[in-house]
Amino acid sequence: MFFGNFTECAEFVKAGIRKEDVDAAGLCLYDLVDPVDIGEVGGIGLDRAGVSSNAVRRAENDEARVDTVEALLSVLATQVRARRPERARWEAGRRDRRWTPPEVFDAIERALGKIDLDPAGDTASPVRAGTIYVEDGIQKPWFGNILCNPPFSGAAAFIRRAHAAWSAKECRMVALLLPVHTHLVVFHDLVVGAADVFFLRNRIRFISPAGRRDTAPFSSMFVIFGADDDVVERVLAEFQCVHLARTAKRSAFGGGGGPLDRTVVQ
Repeated sequence: MFFGNFTECAEFVKAGIRKEDVDAAGLCLYDLVDPVDIGEVGGIGLDRAGVSSNAVRRAENDEARVDTVEALLSVLATQVRARRPERARWEAGRRDRRWTPPEVFDAIERALGKIDLDPAGDTASPVRAGTIYVEDGIQKPWFGNILCNPPFSGAAAFIRRAHAAWSAKECRMVALLLPVHTHLVVFHDLVVGAADVFFLRNRIRFISPAGRRDTAPFSSMFVIFGADDDVVERVLAEFQCVHLARTAKRSAFGGGGGPLDRTVVQ
């Protein structure tokens, strides 16, 4: 919930508080810190929420606790309900069976060229490749131009395999479509400084087994081992994204030893 300007809060409008009434009163949430206004806004008693003027001020600055926000909503917008998390639909016990949409694949193919291998394929996936592995893709040979949209629960293993295959010159290029999890050890140790990374601006609507388009509850990125400058330019032309070049540097701490090592989860 964004408080900000009360007249521009779509969720309050949905909750039945009319924009024209708020406009006529010239109100925004911050106005409620005025003692004259506290206790009654359009006939609604804020005192019933048990919220102090300082708490309202914090809410206006997006610094309030969740229980404070809930108390304010209980008075200002009684019909507001928490949005159903996208993650609930995304997972539903089948989160690893999501396929690259055809339009995304077409753009990838224009950028990378013909795809020789999909090592994490599915018989129902629209991805086109010369060879598709539907089982044991990590253990089988990797070759040519590879596109891999791996099961996200096992993405780290595919990153390791991609790095190993490219380093050993088993293949020309490996492109992985992954969730943006830059905290992973494999991202820091194997991706940064070795692969070109493209952080996509918009979230992808992957295809579910039921054929539904489900918006991912996370951002996505392409990690490409073996991309030359032409490939980089074509990816930038096909997708709205930010490019982290393969020449990116890591800190002097390298693989560990920094001040956060004992205070973060990897």
